[in-house]
Amino acid sequence: MQYFFFLLIIYLGWQKPVLAKYENYAALAVNLADNDILYVQNPDKKVYLASLTKLMTLYLAFEAIKDGRISLYDKIAVSPLAASQVEKKIHLIAGKKYTFKELIFATAIFSANDATVAIAEELSGNIEDFTYLMNQKAVQLGLNGTHYVNPTGLTVRNSQEQNYTIPKDVVMLAKKLQADFPQYYPILGMEVFAQNGKIYGNGNKLLKFFKGLNGSKTGYTDLSGYNLFCSFGYHDYNIMVVIFGMSSLVERQKHMQEILNYSIKKILHSKKVKDPSNNEMTWEYDLFLKHSYNIQEKHGLYWYIINNLIAKNSKFSISEQTKQSSLSLLNEALSEITVFGDLVSHPLPMLYDDN
Repeated sequence: MQYFFFLLIIYLGWQKPVLAKYENYAALAVNLADNDILYVQNPDKKVYLASLTKLMTLYLAFEAIKDGRISLYDKIAVSPLAASQVEKKIHLIAGKKYTFKELIFATAIFSANDATVAIAEELSGNIEDFTYLMNQKAVQLGLNGTHYVNPTGLTVRNSQEQNYTIPKDVVMLAKKLQADFPQYYPILGMEVFAQNGKIYGNGNKLLKFFKGLNGSKTGYTDLSGYNLFCSFGYHDYNIMVVIFGMSSLVERQKHMQEILNYSIKKILHSKKVKDPSNNEMTWEYDLFLKHSYNIQEKHGLYWYIINNLIAKNSKFSISEQTKQSSLSLLNEALSEITVFGDLVSHPLPMLYDDN
């Protein structure tokens, strides 16, 4: 029955995500491999960044390292202003020195506001000048719907001025982060880091079980709702997703997982694979979804499932096998994968046999 369970997973994963009906809701999913829009809701809607602001703070920090203006291991003295920032924070001590690397990890992984302000002050002297650089860089990168008022994303009380953006700008910035700083971008995909004997975890719990996620940034304020950015990479997949304005942590995680699953299945659906028992015939991915299709009678489909779910160096030629042998090989292949929620996670389907 394992293979029926697998087909059910594929079927459920293909359902389009339910539209979140919140006032500040917007979402965008893009496959950067071909710039194909996989899912979109209100891509030009003005939304509040919250801690997704820190993506730009990190861009400027990585740029400073690349330009030689600072190194990961330079010691940074924390100011009273940085130490006094509100949660989230790692409780930096005013006057104490920390490495620039520690500040970056705290900002990227734990979204620590005290570490973020310490970075800004080190690079520009004060928050105001750093914020000016953030807006200047936004213009240079073509983020025309984005404006910053501070490096943390915290709400500015009793002010009309807030950090805001549009979803497609966030994807553009994340794409530049990944392309310009490939050696540092993976920090955004780390689950935890240690500081002074304490373990700090990433706010995005999907990183624990959604294999292939390689970047993330969480955000929340009363004004913005629950925001989340994720990137997913595997072979020729390079998917970036951002959602804004969710009502809770649970809803945010659930909706992101829905969009990621939908995006992956949508890419797979567009691929074709040759059936070795009939080289003139091509089989589209949606054969998995057609209930009228009798999988037990088609060795070619078994070949496709096995050859694309197991490790690439394992080769099967089963078009000449009997039906029972095919079933046995299929079950063997399925035993090699792990299912997390409704995503077949390890290994992901190979889209083609390169040989």
